[in-house]
Amino acid sequence: MHLPPAVSYEVVRSRWHFYALCVLWASAVLVGACFAEVQSHSRLWGMVWLVTAVSAPLSFWAWRRSATGLLQWDGGQWSWSGFGDQAVHSLRVTLDLQAVLMVQLHTRDGKSVWLVLERGTQPARWLALRRTLFARHRAAFPATTTMSGDGIWQ
Repeated sequence: MHLPPAVSYEVVRSRWHFYALCVLWASAVLVGACFAEVQSHSRLWGMVWLVTAVSAPLSFWAWRRSATGLLQWDGGQWSWSGFGDQAVHSLRVTLDLQAVLMVQLHTRDGKSVWLVLERGTQPARWLALRRTLFARHRAAFPATTTMSGDGIWQ
């Protein structure tokens, strides 16, 4: 079986993640304003504003602390600079939007990190990274394994 070639990808704070937070926060403000207009004498609208006011800074604080570093495939195993000497035990792509990938990494001792990878960070390496990520997942199934019509691997 052929394994994909070595690839490294620098992970920076995701602009997509930042823009998604901005859209969600703006939507919450808009919904809160509409709710306040309709229910002007309700205590509930005050709670909506409070939740919005507290969640926005917390979400942006969490974005500022999001993982950055170097994700590498050396031809045999994955490594993440945030794990130090420990190799990545498992890697799972949880969201694939073609230009944005959300990946979860785990070590054997239970450390975990979520990464948001974007094509715009290193466009020249993006396709190689995608091929490597997905080739690893397909390699888990033997060549004789097929999917039945009902979506079950046999």
